[in-house]
Amino acid sequence: MSTQTKTKTSTAVKIALITLATGGLMIAGGYGVSQINSVKYNLTVTAGEGGKVLSVNSSNATKQNSNPCTTQTETKFKCSFSKNAVVIITVVPKSGYKFSNWDWSKCPGAVCTITMTKDLDLTAKFTNPAAVTCPDKKTTNCGDGNCVDLQTNKDKCGSSCANAKKCTANQTCSAGACKTSVTPTCTKSGGKNSFIAGTLTARLASGETVTRKDECFSGSNTTLIEQFCDGTAPKNTSIGCDKECNTGGGTGVCAAGKCVCKAFCNDTDKEDITKKTNLTYRTSDGGSVQNSTSDTCVGNAAVIERICNGTTPSQKTIPCPTGQICKDGACKNY
Repeated sequence: MSTQTKTKTSTAVKIALITLATGGLMIAGGYGVSQINSVKYNLTVTAGEGGKVLSVNSSNATKQNSNPCTTQTETKFKCSFSKNAVVIITVVPKSGYKFSNWDWSKCPGAVCTITMTKDLDLTAKFTNPAAVTCPDKKTTNCGDGNCVDLQTNKDKCGSSCANAKKCTANQTCSAGACKTSVTPTCTKSGGKNSFIAGTLTARLASGETVTRKDECFSGSNTTLIEQFCDGTAPKNTSIGCDKECNTGGGTGVCAAGKCVCKAFCNDTDKEDITKKTNLTYRTSDGGSVQNSTSDTCVGNAAVIERICNGTTPSQKTIPCPTGQICKDGACKNY
């Protein structure tokens, strides 16, 4: 009996000596031995301006220390945890503030989980969104700290923060108002034609409908403002009606949103029977259409000479002089 007891005691003493040598704490009971790690690390958590420390907890804190935090205020906790203890820190913003970041990169958010391997002093930072001043005069801070252009921003669109709203998926923000987006279109009655008074109708991407008519430029009776479609984009250009009508010697004016070419007759050879020329004419005021006719022969003795009677085309038969015959619309020597 005494021999057995001595053996047990000797074993316990050996274990105690090994435990104390390694810096541990030994609790012996019967034949069992327990060792508790005595290494502790300090943790200080501070909430900066605009924030509060809500909690600092460890899953095994109650087993090792019923009150690991010796200081617990709204903005600061000072605690002590065993080595490798898993600690969850939670901070929250005060009214009007929002969480920004920690001064330790390993904490990604307002709730941070850490493993205690050293002493730590952490500070959570908070911002006051309403206090942000926008550097660009075109942008506005509506209290969330983001500088947005209320005239064009789809998420905050309005004339002021008070009436700003989020545009729907099929809307765009234009001039501070949400407008339904549509596929742009453009049509023009009569096409791009300076001799037809047409109307252009376009639907812009903002949903706005544009209607424009061809018109004569104010202060000029010869210049037309012609509307036309460049793909789906409405555009216009100025056109000189004189230039549009001057082929063959005619003139033109702008009237009622279109170019009107004046009636004319032009005889370039002035009854010269030795030349074959074309007579150009327009019998009445109207579009660009004009006509022409040429001198011709009557047999070989005379030429039918085209002439102008004012603005009206006419003709006369003129015999060729002695020694000449009519050939290819003109009197020529034998």
